[in-house]
Amino acid sequence: MSERPLSDRRRHEHAELEWEVRGWSDPPGHRPDVEGWHSLGWSANHDDAVVLATALTEAGQVEYAEVWGPCEEATPGRARVCERFPTPDAEERQAIWLRAAAEHYTDGIDLPHRTTV
Repeated sequence: MSERPLSDRRRHEHAELEWEVRGWSDPPGHRPDVEGWHSLGWSANHDDAVVLATALTEAGQVEYAEVWGPCEEATPGRARVCERFPTPDAEERQAIWLRAAAEHYTDGIDLPHRTTV
């Protein structure tokens, strides 16, 4: 299993179906310029979306799957929730959060480089 890629979640929302299942497969030729995440389906409820995501990962159709849907208690900055399949262990979960935070906070920022004089 490769390192779990971060999902670049864009607003693709179905008019009636609230739960989206997205899957990751390495792009052909491992091209870094090609996005590996793809929308695989929409569902009216959470349970059906989880069944689809679990089935796809267990069958090996995709390496990773995500289920995106509305938060039960939406707050500013958090209107949607994401579940990942297979479920990451504690170490992988921490690595995902650290990578996401690093990308979020350094996006468009030129970090200072220490120089010696």
